[in-house]
Amino acid sequence: MLWGLASCTAFDVITVLRQKFHQKVTAYEVRVEADQAERPPQVFTAVRIHHVVTGLEIDPAAIEEAIRLSEEKYCSVGAMLKQTAPFKTTYEIIKEKTSWMAQTPATVTT
Repeated sequence: MLWGLASCTAFDVITVLRQKFHQKVTAYEVRVEADQAERPPQVFTAVRIHHVVTGLEIDPAAIEEAIRLSEEKYCSVGAMLKQTAPFKTTYEIIKEKTSWMAQTPATVTT
């Protein structure tokens, strides 16, 4: 279930960041972990989601809105899991200094 949650929210967040907010995301990672009840049924009792966004001039407000939309509107896996466990969501931004696409290509001599 956690892989499904990670896939669902990752797709939502990266799509919103790139298409709605036109963020220059060069890498993206989502980490999900959870606590489970000790006795059957061992439902999740707490879920932690951490988004790592790498890019140029990434706007924190855009990330927060993309995460909010995923959690409140788009991700059906998250909507189901929230019925049994609270979510704690965090994020971090890793700033790229320059775009790898803007760098001068290496010269090859033969």
